[in-house]
Amino acid sequence: AKVYGCGNCGDMAALAYTLLQQWGVKPLDLMKCTNMDHMFVVIGMRDGADPTDYRSWGPEAVVCDPWAPGVLGGQKGRHYAASEIAATMVGGQTTRYTSVQRFPQPGSHRL
Repeated sequence: AKVYGCGNCGDMAALAYTLLQQWGVKPLDLMKCTNMDHMFVVIGMRDGADPTDYRSWGPEAVVCDPWAPGVLGGQKGRHYAASEIAATMVGGQTTRYTSVQRFPQPGSHRL
């Protein structure tokens, strides 16, 4: 994705996750939709949140979805409040999520 400037959602989400991690952004979650084929990053998910329920991610949580502008209903662009995920990402459809990778790991120091 970095070399060619393109890739599927998993490639682009992994690249965004890696770059954000290198820039010191915390906390980060690399997310996967479990009932559709899509990956994205969540920045700022609160401690103790249930990664399967976006409503628990907290008011500071932001979705970073570099693949989605104009795709899957992502008309707002590459980032938006996590509270808007159901309407923005999947056009109001219910979906499920899981955290594939978290930085820093749970229980470690957070800024």
